[in-house]
Amino acid sequence: MGKTINFNEKLECKGYWWLPNNPNETIAGVLTYIPNEKILLELIGTFDSKKDFIDTFFSSKSEDIIHGLTSNSEEITLVNCHPSGSLNFGCPFPIMKYSCQFLIIGKHLDEFKQKCFYKAYITIPELSYWCSPCALTTTISIDKDDNDISTTTISFKSKSVLINSVSIDDNTTIKIEGGVNYVGDYFSPNIRQHTYINLLAELI
Repeated sequence: MGKTINFNEKLECKGYWWLPNNPNETIAGVLTYIPNEKILLELIGTFDSKKDFIDTFFSSKSEDIIHGLTSNSEEITLVNCHPSGSLNFGCPFPIMKYSCQFLIIGKHLDEFKQKCFYKAYITIPELSYWCSPCALTTTISIDKDDNDISTTTISFKSKSVLINSVSIDDNTTIKIEGGVNYVGDYFSPNIRQHTYINLLAELI
């Protein structure tokens, strides 16, 4: 699996931002995501640097799509972005703010309904207790001399274990899979198996 993003936690991304029809006009800014509250992009300047910044500030309009590239090299798409801002006449640039409806991490979309293939891994803590992940294998060896346990081996495969798969329609499949997280070091290994949902969708 790739990097895990927890959308129940606040997210802040620093980077450069631009409009899809003018990718060479990039503006530095910060994206802030607060769960169930806001998706806010704050730009240091405006997307049209050729115009007077005061005129650009007052003529700013909503943008269907804004693209971004964060300091972690993550592609960002912001959808349905509505402007606001603050203007200090003693400062040579405005601070533009866009309140956005949707945030997409990992891909640049030219429009919200663009045909794409999506994959999402969804982890629900209680799911592992309801459906065993079956990802770990435990082997016990018995010593013949004293009839006691001599060796206990715990093993797992690097690939996930498919438990069940359901096709919702021609473009969407939901899989229940088992996987293993292996962390720690040589002296303190930590092995945890869990069940998760793998959602595959081709949206048109």
